[in-house]
Amino acid sequence: MMLQVAISIEDDSWQDLATNVTSLCESSLTKAWQSLDDQSGSEAWVSILLTNDQQMQSLNSQYRNKDKPTNVLSFPSPENTAMSEGEGHVLGDIALSAQTIVREAAEQSKTVPDHLAHLLVHGLLHLLGYDHEVDDEAAVMEQLEIDILATMDVPNPYGHIL
Repeated sequence: MMLQVAISIEDDSWQDLATNVTSLCESSLTKAWQSLDDQSGSEAWVSILLTNDQQMQSLNSQYRNKDKPTNVLSFPSPENTAMSEGEGHVLGDIALSAQTIVREAAEQSKTVPDHLAHLLVHGLLHLLGYDHEVDDEAAVMEQLEIDILATMDVPNPYGHIL
C-alpha cells in the first residue's frame, strides 16, 4: 500500500529553494514508508506544513513550551485514527521551517535537500511512535534514520556528531 501525502506550502521561501520541494517531500516520505517493513503493507495519510520560523515558533511555544523556532515538529494523530472504512489511517502532521532548515544545512555543511529529507524521515518516525528523549531510544531512532536515508543516497546526517 501507499503513503498518501498532502502538502501545504504557507511560506513563499519554500519556492526559492533550489529543489522541487513537493516532489522531495513525497519521494522522501514514500521511500521511508517503503523501508519500514512493518508499515508498508498498510495505507496511511500524512500532511506536511511547509512554513516559516515565525509560525514554527508559535507552534513550538504552544505545544512544547519552547518559545523559539525549530526545524521540524510532528503531531501524531490519536492511535488508530481511521479514514473511511478501508481507506487507511491518518498518521498525523509534520511542520517544517524553511529558514531554520536552510540555516542548519549551511551550518552543518549539508545540502538543503539532504537535510530536508532527513527531517521528513525524522518527523515520520515520530508519527510512528519513535522518540529520542532517552539515549537508548535515540540510538534506535537515529540508526533507523541512517538506514532509511542510505536507501535515498543521503549521507549519515549524524556523521558530524559520531
